[in-house]
Amino acid sequence: MCCLTVLVVLFLYVFVAMFVRALVSTSVRLFVSMSVYVHVCVCLLRVTVARHLNADNEMKRIFGARVVRNERRQEGGRRAGRAIRLAGIISPQASWHHLGRNGLTMDLVERKGNCCVFEMKHDLHYQQTQEQFWQSVESMNPDAIAAVLGRHPYHIDSLLQLSEICKMNEDRRVAADLIERAVYALEGSFHTLFNMATGSNRMDYNKMENRAVFFTLFRHLVMVGLRGCYRTSLEFCKLVLSLDPDNDPLAILLIIDFYALRSSEYKFLMRLADEWEAHHHVSRLPNMAFSCALSKFHASGASGTCKVEAVNERLSAEADKDVSHLGFSCAQSEGEGVLAPQKKELSSKREKKG
Repeated sequence: MCCLTVLVVLFLYVFVAMFVRALVSTSVRLFVSMSVYVHVCVCLLRVTVARHLNADNEMKRIFGARVVRNERRQEGGRRAGRAIRLAGIISPQASWHHLGRNGLTMDLVERKGNCCVFEMKHDLHYQQTQEQFWQSVESMNPDAIAAVLGRHPYHIDSLLQLSEICKMNEDRRVAADLIERAVYALEGSFHTLFNMATGSNRMDYNKMENRAVFFTLFRHLVMVGLRGCYRTSLEFCKLVLSLDPDNDPLAILLIIDFYALRSSEYKFLMRLADEWEAHHHVSRLPNMAFSCALSKFHASGASGTCKVEAVNERLSAEADKDVSHLGFSCAQSEGEGVLAPQKKELSSKREKKG
């Protein structure tokens, strides 16, 4: 009985030791994997150049600085001395109100390694404006939203909602202007440590105050993409995705490949697919699967053209072969159908002679 007890205790000791060892090993691997993943997110989603966040810079590169200046002059010019260009995303127009304090601020909540977690805050005045906005939305009257915006020119939700109304009325110029005003208002409330070019900023989408940042940046990148500034839209995709890369609440992975292809950023797209496969299973997304193949094809350069020509020649040869074979088969079947009565007559004569 004593020997049996000793064996049972020894077995339990060995089992517990093996379990603790496996648990520690798994925790270490998971910690290392998450550390590598965070480092990959920060490096991959870092904006290449800060000036790429300004659509005007890309417009100047495409059409020339003189064309862009003439267009802005026709729209009313820029604000000379009253407005300050804060972070380089939006250059304020002369028709806009002075920003000042709009009751919207950003606080640093905590630091997680190389990342900083931020959160938007509303003061009492902004909360009252928010209540007025929800009442105007419930009334289903666009004029009520415009009235709220008239009293508070930089209320984010009112700007976004009125922009959607203008877009439905096919007034895209006013819709884009309202979204730019929302981005400009957010710029004025950003924390001093909130650097959009680093890729190390984090925000919780589940907090209602933070969603204005996600929605504003997302709608801005869509409007910029409609103007043909695909590189700027790609950089904003990186920015929005870097705010919450684990959850991707706005499904940026479903559109980032389009802007990467249109801006010829093939290496970035291939790197994104390779380094995010372990945590996001990017290859399971149909758009990423096709876009990665297309980016590899474009990245191959001249050799890709030769491959296409070789594939086209092979397909055309196979098609000609199939067509000729099909034509021969049809002719043979038609011939057999025409000669069938004659064959029958010859066979009957042979039987009679026999």
